[in-house]
Amino acid sequence: MRVTDPKAAQCGEVLKGVFKPHQSKLFGKECTPERPIGALMGSSEGACAAYYHNPSCYLPLS
Repeated sequence: MRVTDPKAAQCGEVLKGVFKPHQSKLFGKECTPERPIGALMGSSEGACAAYYHNPSCYLPLS
């Protein structure tokens, strides 16, 4: 059995370091910890979930 994330979730690109989780098209909109689209948000230890719960990872310091 093969399980893959939907292409729109862009999990592969995040894992490869092509871009950061918050740069994904679905991040924080359609894809949230409550309604994950891909594995990186679905796991509490996933990169997207970590960014979602810690906006200081990507928001500029003021």
